[in-house]
Amino acid sequence: MASLITRNPTQAQIDAVCKKPSINGENCNQSIAVIIDGRFRNIASLKTRGVDTVLDYFLDTARGKVTFSLNGTYTIDQRQQITPTAPVFDLVDTVAARRACGWSGTCHGRSGWTVQSTVNYTGAYRDPGSVPVRKVDSWTTVDVNIGYRADGGSGWLANTQFNLGINNALDQRPPSSTSLT
Repeated sequence: MASLITRNPTQAQIDAVCKKPSINGENCNQSIAVIIDGRFRNIASLKTRGVDTVLDYFLDTARGKVTFSLNGTYTIDQRQQITPTAPVFDLVDTVAARRACGWSGTCHGRSGWTVQSTVNYTGAYRDPGSVPVRKVDSWTTVDVNIGYRADGGSGWLANTQFNLGINNALDQRPPSSTSLT
């Protein structure tokens, strides 16, 4: 793939660029030392290897069904390259996990209620977008969801699910990779 920056372009390269309608009448008679290809391109690459796991457990009780879930990802190798000639950034040993606990059953004689709480965890990692590369601390948030399902019947509310959810219920600020020195 050709470079996005052409230093010391030949007269033929300058003529080819100056003939394009996107120049908007700019003066191509001046000395041109660099031609920058500013078109939008999808040239970045990201290669990832890792392990995803899911573990679910369901328990039927007299008060309803209780569910436990653990979803996790362990990234073994993640390599990002902004352009084909740019350096490769290596992000290794990144952990993300999602643990959920839920209940569905009867509340005050009415069935169809659900309550779920989810803990989200992202492990610490290095931010290759900062110069110098800085560490970003881990981050844990809690989500809460309460729902009710209007089962059966007829009419416009039949079999309708209502949910009220709060993401990041404890209002945890995300970590920053910027240094406050």
